[in-house]
Amino acid sequence: MLKYPTKSYKRRIIYKVAYMRQLWLPTLLFVSLTTLSVGQDKDIKNIGIDKELQNKINQSIEKGVTWLKAKQEADGSFQLEARQERFPEGATIIALYTLLKCGISRDNEIIKKGFDWLKKSPLYNLDEKLYKQSDDREAAKKYIKTYSVSFLILALEAKYNSTEVVERATSAEVSAKMAKEDKEWLKRLHKWLVDHRYEYEGKPIVVEEKDKSTAEGQEKVKNIAWGYPGDNYLKPDDKWWDNSNTQFAVLALEACSRVGIATPEEVWIGIMNHFLSRQEKEGKKVKRIALDKERATTGETDVEDEARGWCYNPGKYQGKSTASMTCVGIASLTICRAELQKSKTYKKYSTTVEKSIRDGLGWLTNNFTIKKGWDLGSNYILYGLERVGVLAKTENIGKMLWYKEGATYLLTNQGEDGSWKGEWGIMPETCFALLFLSRSTFKVPGEGFQVETKR
Repeated sequence: MLKYPTKSYKRRIIYKVAYMRQLWLPTLLFVSLTTLSVGQDKDIKNIGIDKELQNKINQSIEKGVTWLKAKQEADGSFQLEARQERFPEGATIIALYTLLKCGISRDNEIIKKGFDWLKKSPLYNLDEKLYKQSDDREAAKKYIKTYSVSFLILALEAKYNSTEVVERATSAEVSAKMAKEDKEWLKRLHKWLVDHRYEYEGKPIVVEEKDKSTAEGQEKVKNIAWGYPGDNYLKPDDKWWDNSNTQFAVLALEACSRVGIATPEEVWIGIMNHFLSRQEKEGKKVKRIALDKERATTGETDVEDEARGWCYNPGKYQGKSTASMTCVGIASLTICRAELQKSKTYKKYSTTVEKSIRDGLGWLTNNFTIKKGWDLGSNYILYGLERVGVLAKTENIGKMLWYKEGATYLLTNQGEDGSWKGEWGIMPETCFALLFLSRSTFKVPGEGFQVETKR
């Protein structure tokens, strides 16, 4: 039985306000006479989704899942339309993960056959002799990939903890349900991921001008990121990593935490240092946006953030910030904050991390919208927005009611056969869409970034 997001709220109430000549009164009504409540996320899921739209979303997920299930090959694998040679296990992993997140049971034959096929691949024992390292770029395409290892970790965890999105299950609960073989497999994958991190030196992060304790006695700090093994893997430099690979490594490490496989604190601190140091140093001042959940509307507050985003890496796209990579930065720092919340070291960084996340949301507020009739190019961006919305515990990103607007966009662009097209091919694009619609990301501990108005 498929599991969908919770029931929607009633349609927005039409609120009429008498015309006022004084230009200051609308702002006064919205901001000055309201109390801003920050970090609350209870009972605000799927704001603006009425029963009719929710039914359409449910039907869309069902249609997409039916299409995806039909794409399994006789041997249990799934195939990419492009890049199959470079990611031989990729389609199978993301398809299984998506089906599990959409409510398909681990006892379903499609799921069983898919994992049986993966057990015959190099990703089971992680035998890199089959992926011998070489300076030959063509040979490099056959390496075990960060993407594949990370998504496989997510898929294995989803076998036992697939749809409890709202309440994070404890590691003991999930680990107790997990088959010993899968737990050992997860441990091997986790070790590979930690062992294949890229460490580089960076400048120390100073929390505040009045408190330079993080920089005392430190000329440099350790930054940690991930990239494509094989792309200059033997001779890494500052451009080897990319934030896309890094985010999936972060998601995978956090999934391991949920099943009781811990990552060293120094790794989480290194990841945090990486994202803090790679964010734009300054940006345009933007008004923070608050949500009026009763009316399903948004409006500006008097609080300002800086619009500071993230790029893919310094050597690609001229190092310019993008929406998808800014989603990566926000989500990754939110996870680091959750994993380090009990760390004494993190206390020195907490103010900087909070500002960094707020400024990342400010960048999205200033630079990204989902426009009617607009081709986003890839559903990868929407999957990124879903992670931001869930992890930051906010139903609006800027003036966007991100789930309503994203779902409406996907419904409009779904094919008659249930699939979606886009930059990365039909299989990945369909999975990204379904992962968005099913709100697949787990919440993490920590206060949210929702700003509400209370009258």
